[in-house]
Amino acid sequence: MPIWRIATAATAFLSVVGAIGIAFAAPAEAAWLGNNGKIVFFKAGGSQSAPTAQIYSMDSNGQNQTNLSAAGGGADQLDIQPSVSPDGKRIAFVRADLATLSAQIWVMKIDGSHQTNISNDAALANESGPAWTEDGSQILFVKQAPGDFPGAGGSIWIRRANGKGTARELTTGPNDANPAMSPDGDLLAFSRPVGGPRHLFVMKADGNGTPTDLGQGAKPDWSPDSRRIVYGQAGPGPIMVVTVSHPSQKETLTGPFNEAPAWSPDGTQIVYMDCTSGFNCQIALMSATGTNQHDITNDQAVTDQKPSWQPRRGRGDR
Repeated sequence: MPIWRIATAATAFLSVVGAIGIAFAAPAEAAWLGNNGKIVFFKAGGSQSAPTAQIYSMDSNGQNQTNLSAAGGGADQLDIQPSVSPDGKRIAFVRADLATLSAQIWVMKIDGSHQTNISNDAALANESGPAWTEDGSQILFVKQAPGDFPGAGGSIWIRRANGKGTARELTTGPNDANPAMSPDGDLLAFSRPVGGPRHLFVMKADGNGTPTDLGQGAKPDWSPDSRRIVYGQAGPGPIMVVTVSHPSQKETLTGPFNEAPAWSPDGTQIVYMDCTSGFNCQIALMSATGTNQHDITNDQAVTDQKPSWQPRRGRGDR
C-alpha cells in the first residue's frame, strides 16, 4: 500500500480512537452480577504516521496498570475495544492493521496470554465492536466490507467465541454498531443513525422482530438486572440512563464530553471516559446515580479509551 494511503488510514484510525471520535465502533459492554474485578481499557496515542494502541488492565482505583497486549506478545500491534467475558477470564478485542485497512476479532486470557484470532477472514471482511453473549459462548460484532476500517458501522453478526462454525447475521445494517446483549440473554441493544444522529434500538436477541427505537444515543451498556441501559451520545455526551420498559424515563448522569459508560458487575458504579479536559481522555468512575465523579487515570501522553469491568466470581478469577 502507498505510504500516503497508510497515513490517511492512520489519521482515520486516530480519529476513531480520539477523544470524541469513537462513535461507530466502540462496543458496549454487558455487565453480569458478581464482584468487581479489574478495569480493562486501551491506551491510544502516537502520531498519524505511527499510531499506537494497547490494552491494559488496572485496579478500580487506577493502580497496578498492566499492558496486556505486550504481556501476550502483541507489543507492536494496534489493539482496541476490549470486552471482558461474563466469567471474567477472557477478553475479546480488535486488532487493527492499517497497512491493509483491516480489523479482526481476537480473544485472549485476562492476563494477556493466548492471543488468538477468531475472525481469520481479513480478505473477506472487517470485524470490530466485540461484545459477549450472556453465557460467554458467543461474541457479537460489527461486520464491514474488507478495506473499510475505520468506517461508519455495518451489520451486526454473532459467532462462537472459539471462532469455530459459521457466523450468523442479526441485522442488515448498513450502519449499525455498538451491539450489547442483555445479561438475561433476552434482548440485543445496538445503535444506528436516524436522520443524522445515532439512536438506541433494542430487539430480540435472536434477531427476529422489529427493533424498538429508544431515542438518541449510542454505546449502550445493560444494568446487571437487564432493566436499564446506560449510554452515551456517539461522541459529545452526556451519559444517560433509560429504563427499557419505559423509554420516556431517562436520566442524565454527566455533562457533555463524557462517553462509553459501563456498569460495574455489582451494579453500584459506572466506569466511563472523561474527555472534558481536551484530547486526552481519562478513565473515570461515578456512582450508578451519577454522584462522586472522579478520574482514576491521569495520562498526558495518551488517551484512555473504552473501559470494560471484569466480573470476579471467585478466588480463581484474576
